[in-house]
Amino acid sequence: MKFKEKRKKIHLDMFDYDVEIIFSTDPCRTFHKQAAKDKWTSNDHEPFVAIHVNFGGKSTVIFPWNADIFLIVHECSHITWRLMEVIGATHENEIMAYMNGSFSREAWRLKNNRKKVKKGLTKVSIPDSIVIDSMK
Repeated sequence: MKFKEKRKKIHLDMFDYDVEIIFSTDPCRTFHKQAAKDKWTSNDHEPFVAIHVNFGGKSTVIFPWNADIFLIVHECSHITWRLMEVIGATHENEIMAYMNGSFSREAWRLKNNRKKVKKGLTKVSIPDSIVIDSMK
């Protein structure tokens, strides 16, 4: 299969945090490409199917082209967990469920989008119904 990638950048204004979601026909190649692009301090890794990397105030997830919903939700939970740590919030069930659902939905849409994905940032709003008082 020819090397292909689908990418989506999400900027969370409220938290000044970036997320990049990538689907690739060669996740290892994409990992090394992204490590050079974002100037990660190390491009070493164990063998992986999908991976979450947090570096420089940004979460990056790299999925195989054929990732299923289980794998997407799993990796997106790492984004949610890290974001909660970065913003100093309590790891509380409801807010984490909303965030993980939002990240997973964005990844699923990207995976299943047959159109060429536009480059640039997408701003994602967190629903008003999320209880923010659980933050420190």
